[in-house]
Amino acid sequence: MYIIARDGSGDFTSIQAAIDAVPVTRRSPAILLVRMDEYHERVVIHKDNIRLVGEARDRTVISASACAADAAEDGEKMDPFLTAAVLVTGRNVTLENLTIRNDAPARDTDGEALALYAAGDRCAVQNCRILGRRGALFAGPLSSRLARILGPRSAQCPAADHPSDCPPSFARAYFDHCVIGGEKDMIFGPGPAWFENCELNMGERGGYCTAPNTPLGQERGLVFSRCRLTGVCPAQKKWTDEEAASVTLPSVIGGWDDWRPDAPAPTWYLCGDSTMADYPPEQSPMTGWGQVLEPLLPERARVENDARCGRSSKRFVAEGRLSFIELCLRPGDRLVISFSHNDEKSDPGVHTDPRTTFPEYLSMYIDAARRQGAVPILVTPVPRRRFDEQGRLIPTHGAYPAAMRELAWSRGVPLIDLEKAATQKLEAMGPEAAKSLFCHVAPGHPNYPDGLTDDTHLQTLGALAMARLFVSLLPAIQ
Repeated sequence: MYIIARDGSGDFTSIQAAIDAVPVTRRSPAILLVRMDEYHERVVIHKDNIRLVGEARDRTVISASACAADAAEDGEKMDPFLTAAVLVTGRNVTLENLTIRNDAPARDTDGEALALYAAGDRCAVQNCRILGRRGALFAGPLSSRLARILGPRSAQCPAADHPSDCPPSFARAYFDHCVIGGEKDMIFGPGPAWFENCELNMGERGGYCTAPNTPLGQERGLVFSRCRLTGVCPAQKKWTDEEAASVTLPSVIGGWDDWRPDAPAPTWYLCGDSTMADYPPEQSPMTGWGQVLEPLLPERARVENDARCGRSSKRFVAEGRLSFIELCLRPGDRLVISFSHNDEKSDPGVHTDPRTTFPEYLSMYIDAARRQGAVPILVTPVPRRRFDEQGRLIPTHGAYPAAMRELAWSRGVPLIDLEKAATQKLEAMGPEAAKSLFCHVAPGHPNYPDGLTDDTHLQTLGALAMARLFVSLLPAIQ
């Protein structure tokens, strides 16, 4: 998760800088959380698999003030397709809880002023306000001129002299519980696009809510389901129940891949410490078990590994990480909670008491998940590799695992007893063989020239072993 905050308290101060920094190799969506503020920048989301989430819809604003009468970057007169505050060219992009606004004057001589241009395939927009003057929203592929100006940021979007000439399957879009406001041809483009439970608000100068240019041979363009019209809006034709019954979301935007943005795959959010965290290549072979979890899960799901080194249940909350995750949680997601290693330390910034503050902090995670309709899962910590003379593992986590077990019982929360299962596995392997799971690295390794002996952190084989144990225990809690 990347945090964007203009005041410098996050990872980036601008949205475009955060997008530019996302690795292109990601398959699961990169979550970019935008803190409440106004971001006056024209944003191009040219990477695939981006999820841009605002902290609060009405107070997280992306704004621009370009109109068709302005001069474009190539020196020519700007056209409507160049004015958008947000332009999406990447695939599998989701926008949530944002206000996207174009503040250009509402003068007829200035022409269109777009707020959002949805050109990338599988673009989903949820709980957003899209506010423009003329032509607030365009749903369709790129024009050839815009593709030339964007260069690499046109991504893999096809382009034509006019967007309606492009194959429509390359620019499917979905809008859910959005407010779209503007004047005169407020929503236009070839689509196909599905609007669910949206409000279309026509400004005081009036005009048409839509101006579709659906290509010949494309059965549907812009489809509105359970939407309402507000403002200065003329009467609109409405389908009968019989006519509407034959038009479904899969038939309009499902396509060859059966895209169902109304039923996204669940995300498993991981909250924990260094035994679960992701590690960069320069720290290989050190690997957190959350780093290798996604391909092992029994369902079509995504993993958002928010575990961080040095974090306790207390420090994770104090840094605002739990609050950020709660903003992103959806019904059906999982919140996997595994702490202890740092809660045990004496440092007051991380320490919790297993009898009092530790369960209190864990309850914050449980409550956050349940408020959003997600499922909390408590996971006891990975044991350290410390054996006694009889070859039995020495418990090093004190009363913390027992506190988690008791809390899971009292709150009715699923529990994965990873400590117990891993202890049995390590004892079966024995002290010497168990070294292969932990970071025992011989001298001469390019990342550890002097070698490394670490009986707390895992290397790749150990991370896989712990992740497989976790998955093997899931059927018992489902």
